[in-house]
Amino acid sequence: MRLSTVNSARWTQSRMFQLDYGGPSSNVAANLALWNHEVRYVTKLPPNDFGDSAINYLRGFGIDLDYIARGGSRMGIYFVEPGVALRRGRRIYDRAHSSLSEATADDFDFDEILRNGALFFWSGMSAGISQQASELIKTACEIAKQYGLTVVCDLNYRKQQWSPREAQRVIRPLMQNVDICIGSRDDIENCLGYVIEPNEQTGELDAKSYETVFHRIQQEFGFKYIATTLCKEYSVSHIDSKAILYDGKNLLESQNYDINPILDRVAVGDAFTSGLIHGLLTQVSTQRALEWAIAASAYKYTISGVIDRVSVSEVETLIAEHNANMILH
Repeated sequence: MRLSTVNSARWTQSRMFQLDYGGPSSNVAANLALWNHEVRYVTKLPPNDFGDSAINYLRGFGIDLDYIARGGSRMGIYFVEPGVALRRGRRIYDRAHSSLSEATADDFDFDEILRNGALFFWSGMSAGISQQASELIKTACEIAKQYGLTVVCDLNYRKQQWSPREAQRVIRPLMQNVDICIGSRDDIENCLGYVIEPNEQTGELDAKSYETVFHRIQQEFGFKYIATTLCKEYSVSHIDSKAILYDGKNLLESQNYDINPILDRVAVGDAFTSGLIHGLLTQVSTQRALEWAIAASAYKYTISGVIDRVSVSEVETLIAEHNANMILH
């Protein structure tokens, strides 16, 4: 449950909050369902009005919710103070003793859930909720691999949630069953322990800064793909964004998108992850899939809330128009 201050107010001055539901996994599920994929969402929610409200919210996207477990006493909560101008946004997480943090393997029939699937996605934030949650992810990943599913992880490191040492202790073993890894520089350094240095010639973080590290990561974990976004920030409201993907041999780069002004930064990473999953499932090439992912995430900067409420045709049009503009200029 997400509680955000109104009109970018600070927590210390707020007496009311806007209530929404979301999180990396549910955001990805909703985005993919909106893009016409058959999606099954798995979590545990309390048997109270807030749990019911969350389910009703998710049901509106056409997601299969039959395997959501009910139990426990509370939902996890996070508080958001949106950024504006030079002030960055802030978050506080309150997820201890939430229903999912106390879930066990008895709550889910992963054989039934995963048997006929094509892809299983999990978020590093879920693994950080509790030891039990990380064990559930490990079980689900192992069963997913038995059934031949592609396993995708967005590392989603949050310093408010755990330390790099704690994250690496949990996340690194889980990577053994991951096919596609997505993460920012902070995610990669804090969850996997690989340091990404600026380019020696330019002094900036660019695609070359990542290539050697991505190769080492791929050699250790055997990922089919590892991807990230590269953003140059001019202000909280202005950003230049592109993406890179390493396939074990080649480093692919997407087109750049200059986004100004930004309406909402929340869940842009989830939009990128959703776009990459959609692209890999539907597009004719890995390069095209990467272009789909960055275009979907660029759109999300212009949309308030946590869901990338953009159609497939709108993303396709943006890619086509952007490519045409790049050629013209």
